[in-house]
Amino acid sequence: MKYRRKQQLIIILILVAVISTISVGFAAFSSTLNISSSANVTPSSSDFSVVFSSSQYAITTNNQTGTVVNGVGTYGAQGGITNLYRNSASGLIAEFTEPGNKLDITIYAHNIGEYDAYLTGITLGSVDGENQKVCTASSDASDSLVQSACEGISISVNVGGIDYQYGESISNHPLAKGSVEPVVITVTYAEGASRADGDFDIVFGDLSLDYSTVDNHKLIEFSVMVPENQTYYAESNMTWEQWVNSEYNTEGYICNDGKIYHPSRDDLYIVYASTIDGVTKKIAAYDTDVIDQSKYYFLGTINSSSPIPA
Repeated sequence: MKYRRKQQLIIILILVAVISTISVGFAAFSSTLNISSSANVTPSSSDFSVVFSSSQYAITTNNQTGTVVNGVGTYGAQGGITNLYRNSASGLIAEFTEPGNKLDITIYAHNIGEYDAYLTGITLGSVDGENQKVCTASSDASDSLVQSACEGISISVNVGGIDYQYGESISNHPLAKGSVEPVVITVTYAEGASRADGDFDIVFGDLSLDYSTVDNHKLIEFSVMVPENQTYYAESNMTWEQWVNSEYNTEGYICNDGKIYHPSRDDLYIVYASTIDGVTKKIAAYDTDVIDQSKYYFLGTINSSSPIPA
């Protein structure tokens, strides 16, 4: 995509930043959600929904027809998103002429589902399998100067008033059901950055926002020796019964008579070592027990004479 030069400028830079997909991802949706000590509810993933909109007050987008979102630029910078859908956006375009230009594009994430959502991460994908940004010089521009100017151009994201780095693990960022938060995408040509001697295009990788039903900081990691240590994940304060009925149970453990059995060993269940009055004993992990990541779990029985693994 090229734009006609402005003859009054000696050195011209036009940036075309195309994000092919800005997506909202959903992760860690539990198949069983405990809502009280005596009741469970089995939710549907269709009830968990975070969508984009061009408006803070209403859902203006759908999955068939894209909505145009105009950005706010500085020093003559202009552009926006040409197609904003409920779960993605395409055609983010920024036209720059000189260092110091910046373009802010604001869209809104609406939680229209039945559950609170948590922002868990933002990623910027690669364009060519290696680089998150690729700059291509026009026929009348020097590639070396273009690549130098390219180093001064970046894209960043602010969600709910907070700046985030790509790839970082995000926690404690809830989006309650029925609520909305702004997502500001900023393309910047840094003040004092190098200039090119002609037009060039920039393509950024796909930008993704991941929302989940589970906050990152609420996940714990624990191990079970079966016969070697296997690492599993659970939500904080999750009971064994809840874990067995969740997506975190990746090996198909089952509950039987209150104990937790491995699917391929119906004679062994999860136990742990506990020292009582100076005597170390094997204690069964019961389905009502809360998973404790500090405990050493392994397969066995409380009545067997086999030694406790070291």
